Amino acid sequence: VVSRECVNASYITFSKNSFFSIGASEIDSDTSVAELDSIINKTLDDVLENGFDEGRIEGLLNETALMYKQIKTRSFRLPL
Repeated sequence: VVSRECVNASYITFSKNSFFSIGASEIDSDTSVAELDSIINKTLDDVLENGFDEGRIEGLLNETALMYKQIKTRSFRLPL
């Protein structure tokens, strides 16, 4: 059985070819590829029907903004 807490997804746009990836951890050894595929498809269907959690979107936007601010200000630091 796979719980939602053990699944992570990302959309990478930093390279020439963007891609979407899904990763899972702590999967029981008796979980089949078909079961995992079913869970992923059910989750994507749920997102299509109900949308994303607003708090999670806000958190990801804040995390991305902070990352870009750190990259931008890194070049202005004086070496010690």
